[in-house]
Amino acid sequence: MAGRDSPDGYPCHHFVAQNDTKMVEYIIALGGQIPSGDPESTMEIFSHLQNRWTNYVPMHTPRSRVGVSVLNGQLYAIGGYNGIERLNNVEIFDPLDQKWTPVASLSCPRSALGVAALGDKIYACGGYDGTSSSDSLECYTRENNSWKPLSKMAKPRSALALASLGGLIYALGGHDGRLVCNSVERYDSLTDSWQEITSMQTKRCRFGAAVLDDKLYVAALNSCVDRQQLPAVLGPQVHISPMIACGAVAGAFGVYANQA
Repeated sequence: MAGRDSPDGYPCHHFVAQNDTKMVEYIIALGGQIPSGDPESTMEIFSHLQNRWTNYVPMHTPRSRVGVSVLNGQLYAIGGYNGIERLNNVEIFDPLDQKWTPVASLSCPRSALGVAALGDKIYACGGYDGTSSSDSLECYTRENNSWKPLSKMAKPRSALALASLGGLIYALGGHDGRLVCNSVERYDSLTDSWQEITSMQTKRCRFGAAVLDDKLYVAALNSCVDRQQLPAVLGPQVHISPMIACGAVAGAFGVYANQA
C-alpha cells in the first residue's frame, strides 16, 4: 500500500536522551494497536532500576503510529491513527499534575509522522494523512500554544525518522508515496531551509533514530538490519521484563527523565 502507514504493526521508536544525572530516566511506551486492530490509549513506564513495566495514566485518545517527544519535562503525544481516521489532535502529559492536557492541534492530520524537540519548540514533519505522504513541517511553541507552518521538505516522507543534532533537524528515510527511500535532509531553523545531505546506505521506513555522543544512529529490526550483526553494533544484549500490553504494536517509545 504505497504511501500508507499500513496496519501491519511496525512499531515507531522515538528516543529522547537526557544527560542530567540528577534525573531519573524511564522508558515510555505509548499507544499502539492490539492484534484485533483496535488502537490503544495506554501508557506504560519501564524502570531500569526495578526491571519492571507499570501501567500509568492513559491518554485521552487511543493512538497508533503516534509521534512522541519530550520538551521541558513534558511528554507530547502528537497525531496518529485512531482506527478510523488520521489525527491532528495533540495532548501533553505533565508529571507534576499527573494528567494529560489537550493543546493546540496540528494544521493537518498526520500518522506515521516524525517528531523531534529542538530549543523551545516541538517539530512535526511528514506522515500520512489518509491519502498521501506529506512533505510539510510545522513547529509548536508552548508559550503561544500554537503551530506554525515552516518550509517543506524536498520530498514527502511517511514512516520516517526525525532527530535533532547540533541545532539542526534531520529527516531520514521513510516512504515517499511510491517507494521506501534512503535519502536524508536536514532543516536549519535559523534560515527556515532544508538541505539534502549524504543518503543512508540502506533504504528504511518504520525505524528508529537516536543521538549519542554527537552522532546520529539509525536501526530497524524488521528487514533492514541483520539481527546477527546487532551485538557488534549495540553491544551486549540484556533481556528485560516484558511489557504489560504484550500485543500492542505500532506505538511509540521514548526515554523520559523525571526529577528524582
